[in-house]
Amino acid sequence: MDRARPLHGRPALRTEPRRRHLPPLRISRHPRGRGRRGDDDLQTALQFGYAHVRREERALLEEYPRLVRAALAHLTPDNATAVEELVRLVDGIRGYEDIKLARLADFRDQARGALGALESAPATTS
Repeated sequence: MDRARPLHGRPALRTEPRRRHLPPLRISRHPRGRGRRGDDDLQTALQFGYAHVRREERALLEEYPRLVRAALAHLTPDNATAVEELVRLVDGIRGYEDIKLARLADFRDQARGALGALESAPATTS
């Protein structure tokens, strides 16, 4: 006797579980299981490590302390607020990719101008 096909279009129930076809395991010889460095690491480096925005961020990490030291070298009681504003300029560098790069360029221009004004201002001693 033949089974009747279900009305909703599904095949009849299987009595054995369906086998899954999985890709072969990638066995690594490296003691930590990472395998040898190759195309995967290069792709990761291109995505995260060497992007233009990331290079600029790393350059800012070296540039900002130099800026603060230069500003503090010209610190007097008369220009303390100007030095504080110069040091706080970095807070405006936010955003994603192109926005961050534009704000970083603005920061560098403003910092260069503010530091030039501090250096050209006459030093007054109390």
